[in-house]
Amino acid sequence: MLHSGTKKLVLNLGAVTHMDSGGLGDVVECRAVAQRLGGSLKITNLTKGVRDILAITKLVTVFDTFDLEEEALRSFGLAPAEGATA
Repeated sequence: MLHSGTKKLVLNLGAVTHMDSGGLGDVVECRAVAQRLGGSLKITNLTKGVRDILAITKLVTVFDTFDLEEEALRSFGLAPAEGATA
């Protein structure tokens, strides 16, 4: 359940090897709720199976996808820039 304080979501799908229509619906709903609350959703670590399903359904054009969580966090401005030192 998302609440009004949630603005930036990163969904790591690295352990998901297959997604049926119910799973796709859940991910689409998470994105819709985040947008209604003024936020956004980024997806990371897509396995080949999930990437193929998103491509077949054309949902790959709807989601911001990244190979790594750190890339998604940087896109939100929440992680140090690549190569930055603390």
